[in-house]
Amino acid sequence: MIKNTFTLILLLFLCLPGFSQEASEMYIMGQPKKLESGEMVARRDANGNYCAAIQVISNMDGFSYDSWNGVVGNVDSKPGKDMVFLSATERVLEIFKEGYKPLKIILSDYDINLQPREVWQIEISGDEKAETLPVVIRYIPEDAQLFIDGVKMEKAKTYNLAVGEH
Repeated sequence: MIKNTFTLILLLFLCLPGFSQEASEMYIMGQPKKLESGEMVARRDANGNYCAAIQVISNMDGFSYDSWNGVVGNVDSKPGKDMVFLSATERVLEIFKEGYKPLKIILSDYDINLQPREVWQIEISGDEKAETLPVVIRYIPEDAQLFIDGVKMEKAKTYNLAVGEH
């Protein structure tokens, strides 16, 4: 009996490190951009208002999506490119993928201001391929100058910086 208990405890200690490993992370690569290519959204939300869309570009697949108001209808999913339809008043998009921590995107942090029938594009990557990370910098006063690694930066809220110290 004691030998069986000891064996069980030993097996638990050997298995626990595998369960405690942290999941990988996903990141937005580059700066999100509004597509001006004439792509317009014709989908309407539950209130009859035209939706906006976020096109998610990635070298990964198998994403699922949620938002505070809910995703409108089905996601148009193609290899490397998903089209997620949201109400134009949406402020948050969450992206999920097995083996990764959920990515919560507060749209205003990336200067994304959804409007009816507009399409925004973001690129998502996992941390095994990430060479840069998005860094949100908020500064006061508004007219302050920002220098990163001795280079004066243009005014933006989010900067993609190489991994490491700056």
